[in-house]
Amino acid sequence: MATDDAMPKAEDEPSLDDVAYETLINELDGVVRQLEASELSLEESLQAFERGVKLAKAAETRLDQAEQRVELLTQGDRAEEFKQQEGGEGHRAGSRAARDD
Repeated sequence: MATDDAMPKAEDEPSLDDVAYETLINELDGVVRQLEASELSLEESLQAFERGVKLAKAAETRLDQAEQRVELLTQGDRAEEFKQQEGGEGHRAGSRAARDD
C-alpha cells in the first residue's frame, strides 16, 4: 500500500497552471495505473481520483487554449488574406478610375 506521503494533500499541491501538457498527461497516466493496481486504501483511492480529475481538467484547459491559439492564428491569416484581396481589388479599381479620368 502507498503511504500518506505518496499522494500530496490538496493544500500542499502546487498550481497546475504552469505545468506542461505532457507532464500533466504523464502524471495522470501514473494516477490511473495506481488506481488500476487496486493497492490503495479507499481514502488513498479517493485522493488519487481527485488528483486525476484535477490533472484531466488542467490538460483539457491546456488543449482548449492551444485550440484557441490555432484558431486565432488561422483567422489572422484569413483576415490578412481578405484584407490583401480587398485592398488589391480596391487599389486596381481606383487605378482604373484614375485612368478613366
